[in-house]
Amino acid sequence: MKHIRFIILLIVFSLLTSCGLPGLSAATPTLASTNTVELSLTPVPTNTLEPTVTFTAAPSPTPTILPTIEPMYGIARTSVTFRSGPSKGSDNVGGVYGNQTVKVIARNVAATWFYIIAPDAPGGMAWALASGFELQGDLTTLPIATFQQGSDTPVLLPPLIHTISGNPLPLNPPGPGTQTATIVLVANVRVGPGVGYMEMGSLPPGTVVVVTGRINGNGWLQIEYPSGIDGRGWVLADLVKFDGEYAGLPFFNALATPVDKESLSGEPAATDTPSALTTPVDTPVPATPTVDRPYGLTLAQINARSGPASSFQAYGLIDKDQRVNILGQTLNGLWYQVEYPSAPNSVAWVSSQYVKLMSNITSLPYFDNSGNALPKP
Repeated sequence: MKHIRFIILLIVFSLLTSCGLPGLSAATPTLASTNTVELSLTPVPTNTLEPTVTFTAAPSPTPTILPTIEPMYGIARTSVTFRSGPSKGSDNVGGVYGNQTVKVIARNVAATWFYIIAPDAPGGMAWALASGFELQGDLTTLPIATFQQGSDTPVLLPPLIHTISGNPLPLNPPGPGTQTATIVLVANVRVGPGVGYMEMGSLPPGTVVVVTGRINGNGWLQIEYPSGIDGRGWVLADLVKFDGEYAGLPFFNALATPVDKESLSGEPAATDTPSALTTPVDTPVPATPTVDRPYGLTLAQINARSGPASSFQAYGLIDKDQRVNILGQTLNGLWYQVEYPSAPNSVAWVSSQYVKLMSNITSLPYFDNSGNALPKP
């Protein structure tokens, strides 16, 4: 009986398969039929995050502020004294011998003093004359150390960084009513009013420039310079013959910021000290000639300064073809000490390149680059 039921089931199964009903097949399965998903030969990235994009800042007439500035090394040219402030009258807080190295983190507005790391000094910081060091880096990229009223702790400001791609743009011709000056010697055009600011280019003698501003003391003049920040640049006043009147020019401080004349008493001084500048002298007061003094004749309108460097305060101007009585000279011969009655001690300093000697000055005393008298040999 069992055999009969088995035979019947076998016959039914055969009939169903022969009818081709869905889900039933007598075909032998193959490997390909077990997987109908095709494999792609194109590699798929394992990281689906967006790539990091590096943005390059477009050229801008505004200064670029460096986010961080590493200290620069300075190698002492000779023995250098550390001071508690940027002046020779500040407290002695240590020093280094020649060829020793210090870390410089900033400079004063006139770039005559360096603010350095000095572990043995109070607070671990000190000031040292910039002329005493060979800086292993670009001075113009150092932060600028200034002082706020009533504080002995300097505030570090970022430098003005402004670079020009290619050659500077040509100067625009002077327009009607503008004040002009003529370059008398090759003049570097800087981002700000001082030797501590970046150079943007230079102008040859004979170039006529439009003057748009000045600093207190008239030591630096702002000019129209299309490639500069806001179309402006700065030149040393000693290198130009100004054709206009200083009284009509706006004032800027030593950080190249426009200021009212009334506020100049609080601006950082472009001298050795952080004290305020004095009121500028616009009217030149030439020294009174003395027959028995060695003298020279000025070759251009020049500044009379408080010390033998363009970074020192300008007392006023001496016109071209004026006689100046010479009292001494720097050891390198680049500056002459002259009689100047309107100065606090009745003496001032002028650049020797603008003075034609009319007497022998070899017997006169010598001074160092800070204006200190040197012992006679």
